[in-house]
Amino acid sequence: MRKPWHGLSCKTGDNLTANATTWPLKKWLKAAVPYASAHWQRSAPLIKKRSGRSDGGQIRVARKTIRLMTQTLNMETRLSNQISNVQDRNPLPAGYRLVVNDLMLKWKSARHRPVGPCATYNCHGLTFASRRTQITSAQEIAYILEDDEYVRIPLPQVMPGDVAIYYTNGDAEHSGIVVEKDQFSPWILSKWGPAHEAIHRPAECEYDASDVRYFRVAK
Repeated sequence: MRKPWHGLSCKTGDNLTANATTWPLKKWLKAAVPYASAHWQRSAPLIKKRSGRSDGGQIRVARKTIRLMTQTLNMETRLSNQISNVQDRNPLPAGYRLVVNDLMLKWKSARHRPVGPCATYNCHGLTFASRRTQITSAQEIAYILEDDEYVRIPLPQVMPGDVAIYYTNGDAEHSGIVVEKDQFSPWILSKWGPAHEAIHRPAECEYDASDVRYFRVAK
């Protein structure tokens, strides 16, 4: 069984951020506060003109500027159950661009989209969260499939718009969206870990394709 390469697993978020070069929070805040203060100095007259007061403007601007680069979005299933997620907007090391280049050379049959690399979202975030965040738990994918009433579709009936999920030992390891289908197989749009997006056939990627299942929202 082929293992995910270069830490491209979507099952856990640890490998997506462990190697990222990021500033310590205190250092980042130290750099951001003067910028926020200067920005407020320019914005305060306008805030005062619009609201009739300038107190609180500095706080609003500072809160907007000094925003943690890692956060959780408020996301729910159809049954109003919270979906565990993490959005990491910290910049990735420059070396990830080399990872993308290597993947493009290795999988020449895929159509590589000029998106990424980034850790803002992962494959499951593309499939189920409109590229807004990472969904790193295989159990969360199971909850989404159940709560959102997905049904499994046999391969001959797969159509564009269906969801493809790669399972490893019963857990959702990778996912993508079917964008087209020819006489041979579907073509899947997916994000390869923190790297980039690609449109590819099921087995033409870094993930084990021995157990790919297809799903569709039935209603």
